Amino acid sequence: MNSILMRFVRAFTSLFSKPVFEKIKVLIVGAILSPASRTVTNALRVMGLSGERSFLKYHRVLARDRWSSLWAGKILLNSLLKGFGSTDE
Repeated sequence: MNSILMRFVRAFTSLFSKPVFEKIKVLIVGAILSPASRTVTNALRVMGLSGERSFLKYHRVLARDRWSSLWAGKILLNSLLKGFGSTDE
């Protein structure tokens, strides 16, 4: 994966356990690359995982697993600010 993209994705590491984060990486990159709607199904399809046997586990990451969307938003905002060259944090 592109190093810039991986740096962005790694910023979210602290939100998830290691097994869950492996699924999150697939979903983030798949959503970015998806030409259609940003659904779990399309993200997996773009990543070549449409035949994945544990397909439901990817849905559970967003529906059931415990993570803070507020904290994820803060990480995203900080990443955007850094990307646009803001020096304030």
